[in-house]
Amino acid sequence: MNSLKTDAMNQESIISRLQHLTRIYDFGAFFEETAALAAEQLQAEGAAFIVREGNNLRYLFFHGLPSAYAELASHVFPDNQGISGRAIQLDQAVFVDNYPADSSAMPEYIATGLKASLVIPVHGPEGTNGILAISWFTANIPVITEAQLQLAQLLADMLGAAWYRMGMELHLEHIATRDALTGVPNRYQLEERLQTACARAQRDQRTLALVLLDIDGFKEVNDNLGHQALETGSCAKS
Repeated sequence: MNSLKTDAMNQESIISRLQHLTRIYDFGAFFEETAALAAEQLQAEGAAFIVREGNNLRYLFFHGLPSAYAELASHVFPDNQGISGRAIQLDQAVFVDNYPADSSAMPEYIATGLKASLVIPVHGPEGTNGILAISWFTANIPVITEAQLQLAQLLADMLGAAWYRMGMELHLEHIATRDALTGVPNRYQLEERLQTACARAQRDQRTLALVLLDIDGFKEVNDNLGHQALETGSCAKS
């Protein structure tokens, strides 16, 4: 009876923390809470978020991992290598309970003392865009239950949704503050930067200089290379 009561209390705690996660909008803070919950429930030392950039994988966030492991933050490797590459190819979670002996083990990570790892694909609208890696560095590797694996997969799915949401927010911010054709800051961002520069100059008691450039014949350049010319060219090609 006590065991059942403990399980019920643990489930309530997990649900409460999942609800809390839905109200976190900063991605860094979201990962920290997600990784902490995953490591706690799977009795692991920590977790990491690996992002997929083209055909490569790169570590982006760490939680609770040894400094030797975190120092590999700049390590980039192909997305078909290691157990992360295997998880991407299979499109499913991969658990290795004896990492040094695994055929996909990478020497850099063996050297950090990594004993076991669970890697879970993080999905986005266009497929796998990252990996949630949960790691063990002690000899006490637990047996992962189906319920624990399902929770880890849920956390990876939530991580993927948050990562996609952040990307959309950055994209919308870019559209709002950049010229669509040239990519240079638009009038809105110019005003914002001027206000910031003025405030900094006043605070530091310095002089602020503003240089204006007038481009002769810009109308002809815009007519030949601007939006209308690009649209006409696209129509002509089609």
